[in-house]
Amino acid sequence: MRIASWNCCRRGFAGALDALKTVNVDVAFLQEVGRPSSSESECIWSGTNPRQGVAVVALTDGFTVRGYDPTDITAPVHVDGPLSFDALNVWAQPRPTYPAHVNNTLDRFRTVLLGAPAIVAGDFNSTHKADTRRKPLHANLITRLREEFGLVSAYHHVYGCDQGSEPTATYFHLRNRAAPYHIDFCFVPTAWATKVARVQVLKGRPWCRLSDHRPVVVDVVMNATDRQGAGVVQKIDA
Repeated sequence: MRIASWNCCRRGFAGALDALKTVNVDVAFLQEVGRPSSSESECIWSGTNPRQGVAVVALTDGFTVRGYDPTDITAPVHVDGPLSFDALNVWAQPRPTYPAHVNNTLDRFRTVLLGAPAIVAGDFNSTHKADTRRKPLHANLITRLREEFGLVSAYHHVYGCDQGSEPTATYFHLRNRAAPYHIDFCFVPTAWATKVARVQVLKGRPWCRLSDHRPVVVDVVMNATDRQGAGVVQKIDA
């Protein structure tokens, strides 16, 4: 199963999907994506601005999605497939703070997220580098995801790096290569950590032209029981 999280910077829905289909994504977490122009049977989109909503999309056969509350931009989505899970698509907002916005969402949907395997992914708009000694807001959020929800960052698990020490940026402020940040994450159940085969931040063209954020792509290798006839993981050629 290939998962991608991408803030596509007000890109149209069809254009965002066309880009991700080139790297064989199965399930996409999209932020700042336009509303679909027609009904999408395997997409849950929500938002108040038709140019900037969030969506969880099943792009390949064998995966389906259903919303717990499609009218709520922060509500989780359930994904059914060879590996089924609840998906919390994060697009952190600045009030009261970015980490506090995510924490408030976790509070609201705590029961749902603890009731089944869950993936929490998206644009957190926060980094350990922004923490202060008196206000380690990002660090406290990461600790909560690990200790309360049993989730681990796929990127940090695979690369063996600490929060704030990531070798690859996921966001370039104002598209300035001199202002790189790692603020996009994909948290998976700790029990799935050994199934995470690869994590990649897509770089170069076309991604640098399409958005100020780069897609974070996570490959989860399914065992024979998990597959239930699913195809093998494809190689990323980007």
